Amino acid sequence: MICFDCASEKKIKRLPRRYSDLLRYEVPFRITINGKLFFGDENFPILEFLWQVRKWKAGDEFSFCSIETEENPLLYFQIVSDQEPRYQVSSVWQQFSCDELFTEEELRRAIFNLTD
Repeated sequence: MICFDCASEKKIKRLPRRYSDLLRYEVPFRITINGKLFFGDENFPILEFLWQVRKWKAGDEFSFCSIETEENPLLYFQIVSDQEPRYQVSSVWQQFSCDELFTEEELRRAIFNLTD
């Protein structure tokens, strides 16, 4: 099971229109896989991430590169199975190598729980 979590007092309802406004809001953010911390950042550009996720096309790989750091991609969802697409999650800041595979639906559901 994968879980995306950000420590924010405000729920994210909509994204700013200008890209520069996306960078003004940073939050503590973490991804856990089966209860174990996979990725964590105390100043994560959550709006920039969600803006890029919105552009993620179904069936494609996803790579989140932030202009806030030179170490990229911060998150990468790589397709490793073509039958029923399964994704392997990785990051330049990952805490461990994860062999578990996720469906696109599982990843999107975990991400959009941030905005509910």
